[in-house]
Amino acid sequence: MNYNEKTQNALNERKINYDMFRMKLCAIGYLLQKYQDPTETKAMILCDAESGEGGEANGRTGKGLLVEAVSKFVPTVKVNGKAWEPRKDKFAFSQMRLGARVFAVDDCKQNFSLEPLFSILTEGMQVERKGQNSFRIPREDSPKFVLTMNGVMTTGGASERARRYEVPFSDFYNDRFTPKDRFGAIFFEDWSEEEWNKFDNFMLNCVGYFMVGGFAMPAKDVLNSRKVKDLCFYSTELEEEFNRIAHELKNGRFIKSAEVKERIANASDGMQEAQRKLLTPMRIAQILGAIVPVKSIRRHENGIMVRGFAVD
Repeated sequence: MNYNEKTQNALNERKINYDMFRMKLCAIGYLLQKYQDPTETKAMILCDAESGEGGEANGRTGKGLLVEAVSKFVPTVKVNGKAWEPRKDKFAFSQMRLGARVFAVDDCKQNFSLEPLFSILTEGMQVERKGQNSFRIPREDSPKFVLTMNGVMTTGGASERARRYEVPFSDFYNDRFTPKDRFGAIFFEDWSEEEWNKFDNFMLNCVGYFMVGGFAMPAKDVLNSRKVKDLCFYSTELEEEFNRIAHELKNGRFIKSAEVKERIANASDGMQEAQRKLLTPMRIAQILGAIVPVKSIRRHENGIMVRGFAVD
């Protein structure tokens, strides 16, 4: 790698880190202010931009710290995401209380779907409790949602993507290097009055930042790279083949679905059978779409209708 490439990589890394910082400011500002624009109501998804070796979940990157910071300002309900199934459990919101402004779901599964939350985000929340009367919270008083996960969301169509704001966290902080190691204090416990004042000012500035600029553009390159790795089951051979296909598509080539299927089958030959079965046409399209703007189209060739992929 020559000097110019090193310099460009450093600049790209700096921009990505700056983008991720801006997105955290927006997420905090959105969660703290009460107003909910029905056209811009979103669930905050706090996720890891990077993964450990072999796709292992990183964690300890600061997602829970952001939720805790928000809870110091507004009433927050927290639930364990590992056992939280709003699609199946009518009591999923039983812990919700009147006046709570944020509903935080910790450690969600990567395949969690936001679909059960759509009506809440746009119409309000129905709260069911065992042995008690149910009650409804209108949209304007409903809580905002924030979900944390040790990965990135790998599910969802256009409607779901429009209802989520993914905030990536780098691995700057991890299980070996924590905020306490850097600042010499446990957040929210070892602070002086001066440090609490700085925290209060920072949080209020986040509200102003969001109110002026709205949602910052996502760091798509970071999240898409992680999503491709997740969807490829961290197979280097499979990821490289998808990148080759995407490169050909970028150069204007129309690639038949049958060819893509065959190439992916060959690249995944050494993978577990259970993983290979999950490489469905929908998943293949999803992976390609995370690398390059792609569309599935049909066209006639020699009087025969064929299906394939091309750049959108």
